Parts: sequence; structure tokens; C-alpha cells
Amino acid sequence: WKSNVRLYSRDENFSSHTASLRMGPLLSTHVTGGQNHRYPDRTYTFRADVGEGEYLIGIIMGKLTERPATTINKPPFWFRSYKIGINGEEVYSREYDLDEYLSWWYSASEDDFLPGDSMYEKYVERYFPVRTYRVAANGAIELELSAVCPINALLIYPAGKEREFRAKIEEIRNLSRETIDEGFIERRSEEELSAGLRKEHEGRGYILFTRPREEITPYSRPKKAEAGRPAGVFITPGDLARADFSILPLKELKGVNVEISDLVSADGRIPGGSVEVWLERYYTLPAVRTGSIYSIRPWYALEYGGGMDFRAEVARTFNLYFRVPGDAPAGDYEGTVRLSFKNAPAAEQSVRVKVLPFTLDEPDTLFGGRTNHPENTSLRFVPRNEPGLREKSNKLLKVIYEEMREMGFTNAITEMPWHPFRIGEDGEIVDAAEGRARVAEAPVTTWELWEDALRTCAGIFGDKPIILFGSGWASLVSPSTAPGFWGRQVDEWEKHGYTEEAIANAEKIVEHFYGRGKEMDVPEVIFHMSDELSNYGLRGGRLGAEVASIYRRMADRIGFRIIATMNGPAEHGMLPYLDIAALNMAFNRPEPLTEELLDKIRDAGCDLWFFNIGGNRFSHGYYVARTGAKGRYQYGYMQKHRYVSQIPFLPSLGRLQHTFILDSDLNHGRRYDVEDMRQGVVDYKYFRTLERLVEERRGKADARAISNAERVIKSIMDGVKVDGLMEPWSPNVCERLRWRMATAIMEVAE
Repeated sequence: WKSNVRLYSRDENFSSHTASLRMGPLLSTHVTGGQNHRYPDRTYTFRADVGEGEYLIGIIMGKLTERPATTINKPPFWFRSYKIGINGEEVYSREYDLDEYLSWWYSASEDDFLPGDSMYEKYVERYFPVRTYRVAANGAIELELSAVCPINALLIYPAGKEREFRAKIEEIRNLSRETIDEGFIERRSEEELSAGLRKEHEGRGYILFTRPREEITPYSRPKKAEAGRPAGVFITPGDLARADFSILPLKELKGVNVEISDLVSADGRIPGGSVEVWLERYYTLPAVRTGSIYSIRPWYALEYGGGMDFRAEVARTFNLYFRVPGDAPAGDYEGTVRLSFKNAPAAEQSVRVKVLPFTLDEPDTLFGGRTNHPENTSLRFVPRNEPGLREKSNKLLKVIYEEMREMGFTNAITEMPWHPFRIGEDGEIVDAAEGRARVAEAPVTTWELWEDALRTCAGIFGDKPIILFGSGWASLVSPSTAPGFWGRQVDEWEKHGYTEEAIANAEKIVEHFYGRGKEMDVPEVIFHMSDELSNYGLRGGRLGAEVASIYRRMADRIGFRIIATMNGPAEHGMLPYLDIAALNMAFNRPEPLTEELLDKIRDAGCDLWFFNIGGNRFSHGYYVARTGAKGRYQYGYMQKHRYVSQIPFLPSLGRLQHTFILDSDLNHGRRYDVEDMRQGVVDYKYFRTLERLVEERRGKADARAISNAERVIKSIMDGVKVDGLMEPWSPNVCERLRWRMATAIMEVAE
């Protein structure tokens, strides 16, 4: 090595977070000219003494992790400009472009992981390009690299041995593939296709089928009753509904295209052009909680533009989304989906939509998801002076909020970029830097990003309250902004407690923030004081009670509501100080939630909300109706801070079930579980609409209709158990109950 740059070397197989992706030594180890996001703006050089002549050079450069302090993040190599030189001549340069980076970052979502695919080829190889060059050497080869560049391996061969050179690169590639792929075991659940059904359709080359509200995997096979069955759904005017149909290719199908006809009833028409066509995509999801055993399952859908090839014997599912106008005539609408192929005859799939003769009430409960601001995740560590960063950050956040709204949510919990303000040396409020070099001389301040986010949220969700996750201990008030105010630092709190000066510092920041909010004229901002303090045991509960009492005094004077997200009995002592208690299912651990416990929360003067009680239909619909919760939020719309949840589609590391899905054009996808949550919100709207109509029509509508509606309401209320979160109702049960409610609404409304 010839360099005045300090060199670092590290093995990426370093922690339990990366245990499911054990890479061979040629990929997992590297040398760089910096670490922990600190790289000098210089180059470093490696010299190899060789004889004179021409040589073939192979450079493997790549890494997946960066670990500053106690967290794990994306390496700057992905989003920095850099250069490679050999013997004084520049052979490669990359000028970083934010748009190109994001397009590359999200492009992985446009592919599927299908049976027989390689984990290495699909998800890892793209991060480790091999660059090859032919160079002349006068006794030595000097490789000069930007400090941010990692060197995993360097190959030098005489030019006359090109075949051996190429063979060695392929050997390395095969070794890397084998090392990674052998670490994953697929758990299959294969269905059988009857010989008769195969014979009936093999001349055409595929089978169309429907299996509503059940997950279709690559190994699903239609039964005779499912083949050719119409796809259908019922919908209320102004709402969004989804019907599915699937296809089993009996051979590879080339250039699959989908066209929707108009759907026609006796009194109306749904234009085919208004129907959205989405294709479910396959991903590897853990089949067990730990280890490397995976199932290939659908987890999200992207809007289908047509022209894809479908692999033989791999079932695929299309989602058809219908949104009819609020004045659409009720009735039964029928149309067709026409599928065409380059190498098979076209076919039509019948579609039926029943438009019901009523509209649904908007929910009186707040529904939302938790997200992180893009500055904390996909744009984290991108230099603040990057041209267009503010605009791109706002665009990404808007896309996240827009999908939430489309999927039935009415607002969001957002973790903002950290520290817009702090207490200065003179004790007054100043704009705060985040302590990272990228913030220096930045054209946009952290507070400006907060302003943008608050306005974006209000623009999407209207006058609904805004909840800022972590505002009470990390993003707004923290030990670094209000010295001595320890937040969740239990050890420091036990040593030092809260001084009057520390409390006054925190109060100045909180009051300053709410003053700025009033100037902006945004909706109510609810203050999030703590999250899961029971993780710290009884100590966390005692800390929470003291902090809650401090914030209670601030709230009463300044004028704001306090929410805490809570996960254990240690936090019960906080209830008297809160406006909103947002529980997860561990709030009463090891016992389940009980009716008596919910009454205790209400008796303490708290509004009951739920946070992270299951990303499913049941917990977003019938459970909320039964408990009377005023808010329901789920930990789902986000990429998390840590590397393990930021890299798209790395098996078990990407943790796709907590990742916001975008394509390379930054259009949002639709996640499988989020669609299930949306259906729960719709169930809730049916329930509240029926309840209201029963009260309004009592004594006016047919007595038998009222009695039947009351039985439907009672059967739902009696059937939902407060302690039943671990055994949610299936989508089929939820759908049958929705139809019972729809029928009762029509009877009562006559």
C-alpha cells in the first residue's frame, strides 16, 4: 500500500443482524480508506511489482454495510462520486446523481424471486460489480482509488492468459453464489393439478382461475371449480374495491398483456380505463422466526404495464382495483378481462361488480401507519448540500402519505429528522445542527424539512391531527438539544435525575416548537412522549411516570395533547398524565388485554388507541369497533434507520414486511398486508354505518329489518374478544360478515 490515507479492513459477517446472509471471504471482507461515513477527499494506492508487458486487471469492489457507532447503515460507496485510476490513467469515474441512485435503489422491486432463482444473482451480485481492464505495465501496476471505494479482490493476469483470467472471475462468482445460496432453504407447499384439468387446457398453454381472499403462491394449482370462475366484488359508491384472478402458465408465456372492457349494468357503466391492473410480486419471506428457511410468497403488487413473460408452472395473480363515482347507479355490472400473449391464444376472464345502493360513513376513528421521514432512511447520509435533496425528500414523503390515504388511512405517525432546535450557550433557542458533517453549510435546515413535512401531511390528510413519533425523547427533545433532559436514558436518569434547569430547557424547546406551529397554521400536533418504556422494566416505568408528569405540566400551560405508545405493565403508572394511551398487545403481559384494563384506561381520563396490534384485517376493523378505540396505528410504512431494514430485497436483511415499496420511477406499490389493513378499515366503516342507520331508522324502518340489523351488530360485538388479538378472524370470515352488514344496511334503509 502506498498512501497517506489510513486504511481499514472489516469482515461484514459481524453480527446477528447479518447472520442470515453469510458471504464468502471474497465478498465479506474489504479494505477502504475510511469508515463510519468518514472518508477523506483523497485517494489511496496499491502497488504490485510485475514484469513489463500487458496485463489484465480485475477489480471486485463492493460492500453492504456501514457501522457508525451502534447502528448499521448503507455504505457511502453507493451514493458518492468516485474514481479509479491505473498507472496514472483514469479508467473509471462515477459522478453521483441522486435521481439515478434512487432509481437504482428501488429498481429491485420490479423483479420477482421465483422458484429456482439464486439469492446471490437476484439480490447480492448487483452490489459487487467486477470491473476489468487491459493495461501496459513498466515493471509495476499502481491502482489508485477514491478513499470511499472498497477493495474486495484484485486479479492480475498476463494478457496472454485471458481464458484463465475469465475462468477465475467465473470461479469467484460461482463460489460466491454457492456460499450464499446454500445458506437458504426453501419451504414449499405444493398443490397438485389434476391430470384432467391439465389436459383440458394444455393446448391453450395456461389456466385462468379465481380463489378469492386466499394467498396464491408459485405452487398454487387451480381446482376444477376455480378454473374459469368469474372474478367479482361488491362495492359502495365512492369507495375502492379489489377483485383478483390468477393464471397458471402450463408453458412459458411471452409478452402477457391485459385489457379491461367497460363493465355494464342495466343503468350504468364503469369505464374499463378506470380499472387499475396490478400484478402481485413474489419475495422470500421467513417461514420460521429465526434461521434461513424461507417461503416464496406474494408480498406486494406493482401496477402492471404489460409485456412481461411468465414462467411455466408458476402461478401469478392480478389485482383489479375499482373505484366507482359517488353517484354511480346501483346494480350488477359485468365485463371482461382480455389476456393476450405472443405465443399463446388470447382468452377472456369474466368480471362482475355489484354496486350497492348506499354510501359508507367516514370513520370516526383515526387510522394510520407509522413512517420515518426519508431523511432518516432512504436519504440518510446523502449530503445535505446535494442539489434537489429537499425536493426529492418532500416527493418521497408525499408518495408515502398518498398511499396511506389511498389505502384508507386518515393520518400518519411520522418520525421527523432529528433536532431542529437546541438550547444555545446563552440559554436561548437556536437552530440545531445534527452533529454530522453533511449538515455544515447546508442550503436547507432541519426545521425547513419539518415545515415541509407538516404542510405535506396537512395537504394529504386535511385537518386530522399530526403525530410526530419520538418528539419527546429523540427528534425534538433529547439530551443533545435540552442538556440534562435524559429522554429514554434510564441509567443517566437514575444517576442524575431531572434538574429544574433541564426541565426548563425542554419546556423552552417544546414551547418554541408549538409557537412555530401556530405561525404555520397546521392542524393539531400531538406530542409523542415515549415508546415502549416497559422494555426497560420497572425502571422504565418509573422514568415514564416522572417524564409524563413533567410533560403534563407543560401541556396544560402551552396547550397540546400527549400520547405514549406502551407495551407493558410497568407503564400503567403513566396513565393519569396522558391524553392518549396507545397500547400494543403486550401492555398487560404476560396476561392478554382485558375489558377491565381498557376500563382502567378510560377511567384515568385517557383516550384509548392501539399501536402495533397486528397488521391484519381483523385488528383494523371488527376489533376497533368492539373496543371503541379512537385511534389505530400500525408499525408498517417505513424503512427503518438500520441497514438491516434499508437494503431492498436482501433476504431477511431487507425485512420487506416493514418496507415502503417503490419502483424505479418512485411510484408506490401496494403491500399485501397493507391491503389487508385497508379492508379492515372498510369493515369498520360498514359497522359504523349500520349502527347509525339502526338508531336513525328505529321506529321508521321495518321492525324485522331493525331486529335483524341489531342481531348482526350483537353477533359481531359478542364474537370479538378483547383478548383475542392472537387469533384474528380470517379474511373469509371478515368478508362474510361484511356482506351480512351490507344486506342489513339495505334492509334498514328501504
